[in-house]
Amino acid sequence: MKMDATTTGLMAGRLTSDDIPVPPSQIIRVFLCSTATDSCTERTVFVERVYPKLREYCRHRYGLEFQMVDLAWGMPAEQQALDKDLPTMKIQEILNCQTLSAGPNFVAFIGQKYGPLPLPTSIVAEEYEVIRVALHTHRARDTRNAPLLDQSYVIDTNSVPAVYVIKDVSEIIPDIQNENEEVRQMAENQWQELQKELCVLLQKGAELAYLDGALDSDTRSRYYMSDLEKEVHLGIDNSDNPHKRCVLILRDVVDLKNYIEDPQAPAFAGLVVNEHNGRLEMDAEAQNRLIRLRNRARGLISDSNTLTHEVLWRFEDVIHPELHHEYLEKLCSQLHDVLQRLVDESAADLLQKQKLPIVAQEAMQHWSRCKRVTSDFYPCQSQLQRLQDYVTGFSDRPLVVHGPSGCGKTKLVSKLALEVSEMVPGNLLSLIRYVGFTPKSSDLRQVLLGLCTQMSVALGYTPDDVPTAYKDLQRFFPELLASIPVDTTVVLILDALEQVLPDYNAHLMSWLPIQLPSHIKIVLTTLPDTHGLLDRLRNDLLKDCRSNFVELQPLSLPDSMNLLDHFLAKDNRKISDEQVKTFSDRFLTYSLPLYVKLLSTEARALRSFSDTSQLKLPKNCAEAIQKLFDSLEANHGRPVVSRAMAYMVASVTGVSDLEMEDLLSMDDHVLNHVYRDYHPPLRRIPFAVWLKVRRDVEAFLFARETDCVTVAVWEHESFVQAVTQRYLSHQDDVIAVHSLLADYFLGTWSNRPLPIQLSEGMTEFPPCGAQADRLVPAQPLTFPGYDGDKQVKFNKRMYDQVPRHLVLSGRQVELNTLVLFNYEWLYNKMKALSLQHILADFALNPSEQATLVQEALRAAAPTIEKDINNLPAEITGRLLPYYATHVSIRALIRSCDIEGLKHCALLPNFSYQQVPGSSLQFTLDCPTPAHFLGLVYDERFLLCKKTDQPEVYVFDMLTGEVKDTIIASNGELYVTPNGRYFAIVDHVTEKTVKIHDSGSGEFLGQIILLRHVTIRGDKYKAGPLCLTDDRLCAVVETADTSILFISEVPSCTMLQIVSLDGKSTMCKITPSGQHVMCNSNEFLLIYDLYTAQHVCTVPVLHKPSALTFTADGLRAFLATPLNDQMIVLHLNQGQVDMTYRVVLSDVLQGDAIREVTISPNDMYVLIRSDQNLVVHRRATEKIVAHFVRPKQVPKEFRLPNSHYKELVFTKGDFTRDSDNVIATIFRNIYIWQIATGQLLTTIQAPIGIITSLLVCKQRAQLLTHIHKSRQIHVWNVETDTRKVDTLDKLTAPVQRVLTTSDNTIAYVQCCDSDEVGVIDMRSGAMLDLLTHDSKVQDMAITPSGHMVLVVTAPRVSGTACKLWDLTERKVIKEWGRSPGHCLSLHSANSIVYFSQPQPFFDSPYDISIIHFIGDTHSVHENPAACKYVRSPPVATADDRFLVLSSALGYNDRTGQFLSPCLVVFDMTKAMKRTCYDAKSVGLEDVMEDVVSVEPCLREESCIAVVVTCRQPPPAVEEVNNNVTPSTTPSPSSENVDVSQLAASSAPPAPLDKQQDQLQVGFFILDVREGCILVMNFMQPAPDTPFPPHLVFSSDFTVCMDEASCIYNLSDNTAIAGHIPHPPDTPPQCLALDGAVAVYYKGSQLFVFRVGDAALLARCEVHAPVCHVTLCTDQRTLLVGCRDGTFASYVIVDPGTDQNPRSAVASIKSRQVRDGAADEMNGRLSRSWDKVETASAPPYSRPPSAFTPGSKDRLILRQIKPVPRFRPNTPFLRPEPCRCVFLNERGQWERVRNGV
Repeated sequence: MKMDATTTGLMAGRLTSDDIPVPPSQIIRVFLCSTATDSCTERTVFVERVYPKLREYCRHRYGLEFQMVDLAWGMPAEQQALDKDLPTMKIQEILNCQTLSAGPNFVAFIGQKYGPLPLPTSIVAEEYEVIRVALHTHRARDTRNAPLLDQSYVIDTNSVPAVYVIKDVSEIIPDIQNENEEVRQMAENQWQELQKELCVLLQKGAELAYLDGALDSDTRSRYYMSDLEKEVHLGIDNSDNPHKRCVLILRDVVDLKNYIEDPQAPAFAGLVVNEHNGRLEMDAEAQNRLIRLRNRARGLISDSNTLTHEVLWRFEDVIHPELHHEYLEKLCSQLHDVLQRLVDESAADLLQKQKLPIVAQEAMQHWSRCKRVTSDFYPCQSQLQRLQDYVTGFSDRPLVVHGPSGCGKTKLVSKLALEVSEMVPGNLLSLIRYVGFTPKSSDLRQVLLGLCTQMSVALGYTPDDVPTAYKDLQRFFPELLASIPVDTTVVLILDALEQVLPDYNAHLMSWLPIQLPSHIKIVLTTLPDTHGLLDRLRNDLLKDCRSNFVELQPLSLPDSMNLLDHFLAKDNRKISDEQVKTFSDRFLTYSLPLYVKLLSTEARALRSFSDTSQLKLPKNCAEAIQKLFDSLEANHGRPVVSRAMAYMVASVTGVSDLEMEDLLSMDDHVLNHVYRDYHPPLRRIPFAVWLKVRRDVEAFLFARETDCVTVAVWEHESFVQAVTQRYLSHQDDVIAVHSLLADYFLGTWSNRPLPIQLSEGMTEFPPCGAQADRLVPAQPLTFPGYDGDKQVKFNKRMYDQVPRHLVLSGRQVELNTLVLFNYEWLYNKMKALSLQHILADFALNPSEQATLVQEALRAAAPTIEKDINNLPAEITGRLLPYYATHVSIRALIRSCDIEGLKHCALLPNFSYQQVPGSSLQFTLDCPTPAHFLGLVYDERFLLCKKTDQPEVYVFDMLTGEVKDTIIASNGELYVTPNGRYFAIVDHVTEKTVKIHDSGSGEFLGQIILLRHVTIRGDKYKAGPLCLTDDRLCAVVETADTSILFISEVPSCTMLQIVSLDGKSTMCKITPSGQHVMCNSNEFLLIYDLYTAQHVCTVPVLHKPSALTFTADGLRAFLATPLNDQMIVLHLNQGQVDMTYRVVLSDVLQGDAIREVTISPNDMYVLIRSDQNLVVHRRATEKIVAHFVRPKQVPKEFRLPNSHYKELVFTKGDFTRDSDNVIATIFRNIYIWQIATGQLLTTIQAPIGIITSLLVCKQRAQLLTHIHKSRQIHVWNVETDTRKVDTLDKLTAPVQRVLTTSDNTIAYVQCCDSDEVGVIDMRSGAMLDLLTHDSKVQDMAITPSGHMVLVVTAPRVSGTACKLWDLTERKVIKEWGRSPGHCLSLHSANSIVYFSQPQPFFDSPYDISIIHFIGDTHSVHENPAACKYVRSPPVATADDRFLVLSSALGYNDRTGQFLSPCLVVFDMTKAMKRTCYDAKSVGLEDVMEDVVSVEPCLREESCIAVVVTCRQPPPAVEEVNNNVTPSTTPSPSSENVDVSQLAASSAPPAPLDKQQDQLQVGFFILDVREGCILVMNFMQPAPDTPFPPHLVFSSDFTVCMDEASCIYNLSDNTAIAGHIPHPPDTPPQCLALDGAVAVYYKGSQLFVFRVGDAALLARCEVHAPVCHVTLCTDQRTLLVGCRDGTFASYVIVDPGTDQNPRSAVASIKSRQVRDGAADEMNGRLSRSWDKVETASAPPYSRPPSAFTPGSKDRLILRQIKPVPRFRPNTPFLRPEPCRCVFLNERGQWERVRNGV
């Protein structure tokens, strides 16, 4: 990626503050300058007609805001005159517009009024003294009132430099506050006269001082300039380019002089009283200044930007909206066009600035904020030094800066970021992210993606290698850091970590690399008590690195005062020494930087003469913020302040100035306060109202770009909390604020009047009436381009704001219909922002249906992020099970089916494998089948291992992600109870026990058991093994004895060795870890683990098979495999005080006990046998629950590629609350409630038998593993989840699919497997799974699907064919010695079977036709019907003719068939044979081979034959020439005479092809009439890697070859154009009668429109596709995958389908029906793995399974019975055992102990 110097610096962070570029502005901000009173009508019309159009244009065309600033609009002249801050504010706003605007920024409206000369509110002391001296020096009549200046102005030395400020009016004229209205009015008149007199004195003094040489001309001129001239001078003269930035409007009332005496005249011109005649006349001096001003402005602004108008005076309104309609229309049109043109001219430069790469734009946003933050930084050297020392030091861990809000964390790390380039020599890569500052910095995935991309680009790596999925990013991020060269220092700063969204478990901090290379530095900042981040970092991740935590302390008093002086100096202010004492006293008790900044606002307002004795400073930040709001309310009114602050905080991401104006304009609570005595023609807030409020809090706001809008947000969270508490604490206020925000961002009141709400005390509506248009913009989902601009711009602000406000305003119905269940919303918002923004919306409304959609989107995230056009299919496929039961989800799916067609024309007909709402949390994909599972670290992580492989895979149980892969060694896996260590036991190769650390995988040591003993011979067998946190006990079996080894963990020190006389099958350590129990034959032995003393021996009658302890260690429960009794042992410090048996024969009835389990609360014992689960209560010694084997589970089942297995309980356990029992049998998980015995739920795992079960005790998780599967399923069994059965998938790649005549049932054959799946085409549910004793070769079905013929490769003679009656679920007939071909007919209730009676190549084929009539069937045999069958036969559409590809001979030497031909059998004429070879079809000497044969389903007796030819055939004159085939001789004949076959005329001329290449063609043959209807030839592309392949439309008018070339068969022409299909992929079919072509590659389905080659769908199937079948409706695709997944999609092309809604409605899965309707003899309601109803009988074994062969009978006779001996007494006398101890030399000796 090529980058300029600026971009390179941004990406690498090698820059200073001056190097950081200013982000391009996102706003056109224009200031309107006027004298206000003479342009009220025009400015109102501008507000109504011009500004909204320009705003829409800028927004749609360039994604910019257009804001007009007219501070005089909406304010009466009297209010403007009394606002002494307004002139200063105007000057500041002109400067702001010049700084912020990306285009034009100034419009001057100059009429015939120059404007009054303003009285200065402050004068620089030096200048004031010069004027004062001049007035007192030059005594004259016009200077006699000079003392008035000293009476009105007072010096303020707190200003730098000192200034004289005008006193408060009440101080000069006390009566101005008199309660008497008459007195107050006189005082106001007196004040007006005094102002005029003061202005005259200042002008005179300035003139005299100028003449004395004490003042320059510019200073003197300021006292003679009106506000209008000052604004025009600043707006035009100070502009960088007036021709592109400024517009001038000149308007003259030509007959103004005729109306001098009119009361309205002073508003349009400056008037004075003629001293001679006492009459009013125009002020000549003012007019002269006005003329000079207009001429100067015209000279600086181009003529194209100057609008000149002359009008006539119209009655009392002067400029009347109706009488001056033509003038106003023209003026508005001109102003609109000029401003639009200036915007267009500026946009080119703006777009050029925005051409930075996206990742560079993100970096620039953060570096720009860094620059702004540090511009206000006052150095705290001690704190900064600690960060500098970390960056330059050798620490290999992250550094954490923490402290309360307002302590200066952001400023500190920002300063560090700008100084890093000076601190670090050599190569540097510096990155900074203010979390939450931009939309891409709030989501953890986006943060990691941006950082990795930026680092990759800066280092010269390929950014395309950066993954986008979070799981991959979590792995890639530390790997990327580790790959950075050591000579490059990396400094990564993440500020405000608490602002990251909780998605992806971000707050767990598992994404943060802890161990870093020494040249990688990561600096984090966080609040101390938010989301537990600091505690997690301090106590878990960095618990041994206290020095890597920097806590920011309050400022010292000197630092606090210096910081205060710093803030004041920025505004050219200071405070007196007396005032310093007041502030320093407060800083002694509280001195956070934010507090100092808040107090600086009060210090800034202090004058040097202010009395601070009564000044009460707030005690802390909270009080200071509240005092700030008190001041705002006093100055601007509580309604304005409360709502403005509430909108800013409620929006969360902030609002722009323009949005705030709109919101306040819609709020009648605010407008009724603002417009109490005055009402403008338009119901809209004055521009000045919000700008004044913002000006007073500007110091505590920061601007940022959010969704292409520059918004203002609070700089500190403390302000957000204060606003929430003060203005959003009442629910009514919350609802009102959020509801109005929702209405605004929905555009509810755009272009329509909003009803006016009267405030309390109001009795009548304003002049505009009961409703008024507030002129707020429309809010479409997308902004269409202008003038052919096809680029769509998204309304990101709408996407961000609407969901939150609808939720918080309680408008749930609108939230559902407009947002959560609206496809257009989901698609556009996801495309504009990200999927995480959508998921955040659903988190706002945790209803059942919303949660289901959220889970579906989360599961679909990888697919959607790769291609968002998969969104409709993903939503539908994952939510389809809820279509009938959930109304909102049904509406969403219907929206996807219709609105989503433009993005994906494939509609899922079945639900996908992963369905939300089920108990399945996630699936762990282990690279190898796991034999051992173990939970470690408080069950946070799962260890998985296969015995014969060394890898141990570590999964995070919270996220389902692979955390690590530990390379250990081959062997079995064991985990210590605390999960800190795991052991690998290898008894096969190395014969060792190796100990590893679970956290790091570090190898700690090994125990070689055989090193400590000598065993005679090589007989060695691993026995039981058990672990505690510090001990390991292992048993090794020799030829006749066993040895118990006791070792220490993790030191691997061998402690004791005990020799046992008999075989040991059990070894368990007691819960206390003090003793170990093991058996020696039928005796249970107890040893002390620390002294190796034998404690006691207990006879148990049989070798024990199960042993468990209660948690308190007082009870042990033991079972043996040969009886139905449980032995209870009362334990006391290793001794057995009592033993007794619990007889369970009444419930178990001879069923042997397999496992005994204790509940977590020690109350219950679970006894599991094959057919029963018994819960025994420990306290009462009684059975409290008995659960028997579920009846719906088959007693036995043959799983695919397996044998019949008895289905019994495989695992059992308790839930973590001990209230329920969990058990597994077959593929099912059952959960029973102990107290009631009720079955709570049943969970189905995929096809297989569950062999492993782990129940987590720390969280509601359950793990299951199916035998030989690579997947581990994690379930949540304690959430209130709906029982949802997911679709089953087959176990092998799909090879072939057949459907019934009504397309209701599909039969699926798999490659290299013995299974056939029976699928319900309405739902995708598996109705039956037919398994066999050998692999399936072929299959056929009757049209109804009741009968299925399956052809296998038999292992036993006579079992090649199996005829299934699926109504009874049994094989009713078996026959056949070798596999053959079978054929399903189209409508006839028959199946045709082609087979060889002998399993030899040259054995001729018999044809058997099986007819089904009612419950009976008959077989018609046709022996030796055909010698060679080269491909599966086909039947014509009328089921009359059978057609197969054959040959007239075979060359044994070359292994090739000779003379390919077609053989046709007429089933209505005793299977009469007809043969068509090359000569008979006119292709003699040119036809190479017959490639395929396909029936023409729309022609009763026609077939399409695809052939290859060596050269084009000779031309023919006409088609439909009759062919005279001959009846073929018997297939047993050695030589076939084909000379009798009649030669036909040549076919029609082929398309233009090269003569020297092999050609592919086809002809359509009417086998009944014996004529060729169509013949055509085309040549494949030379580089096509596929065999000859043609696909046809259903009417055979269009075909497509393997190179995707399209041919029109009606006129023998090639269709121009080429479909841009996936490379190396042939077409699979032509659907919709040839309108679309279907392809697949990998796991994706592609659909192209043939007419214009448009891509209609690229759909992710979630498994590699290997087969596609098109159903007879020409819409439904049946898709088979390599992993056994079977899917179905329906094609609906909105471009060719005349009624897409009708097509969608016809999809069976979209039809809501009751459960009893449309049943097919009950078959569509059953499931393959259940036998609970009469419609689902159990499977029966085929007849061959009960008939042993001759070899089987011989083997059975050779088996001898094994005698079984049982003891005569219940207790046996214990035999002596041997203990072995290690002596000092490490040898061992035998010590015989007697008992």
